[in-house]
Amino acid sequence: FLALRLWHRLVLLRSKLKNEAKEISSNLYKTLRKKIDDDFFAGDYLSALSGYRKLQEQTPADQQPELSERIDLTIKLFIAVENFKKASMAASHGKWPEARILLEESEYTMDPNFAYHEEVRKLYGQVQEHLTQIAEEKKIEENDIEKKISAMQNLAQENKEKLIFDDVLDSILVGPQRWSLSNPSGKTIRSLRFML
Repeated sequence: FLALRLWHRLVLLRSKLKNEAKEISSNLYKTLRKKIDDDFFAGDYLSALSGYRKLQEQTPADQQPELSERIDLTIKLFIAVENFKKASMAASHGKWPEARILLEESEYTMDPNFAYHEEVRKLYGQVQEHLTQIAEEKKIEENDIEKKISAMQNLAQENKEKLIFDDVLDSILVGPQRWSLSNPSGKTIRSLRFML
């Protein structure tokens, strides 16, 4: 009878210890999760990603899907941070189109929940401003080039007409008949041509 009571107490004690271990494990999970979530919301996505992956190894199956979604989001936000850094570098070197592409590449860089949203918004505004200015300068330059081309075409047309006129006049004055017309001043028409 004593052995049965002792065995029963051991079973109760084991059960109680298991419940306490689960409770400790649950509290530890919540504490770790809170610390990792704090890193996530602070924008330390690499640290959060590392923590989530370690936590996923010890997470109960019922919490795996939610944690997997958080890991996927953390990866996307980490990529957005890297794109932001590359875009900042490109902008500092005057590579405005490249900076815009990098900022627009990830949907998360423009997400208000992104830790660096304000910085991204400011950089994007600067990039757009520079690209607009470059486009305006190119348009002015293209207009200047078009004006120069038009002026050159007009000059070429004038020169062509003058050459045709000179050829016609030469063929009349120095043609096979060799006309020698004089005007009242006594100069020949040929010499008048050079005065024009």
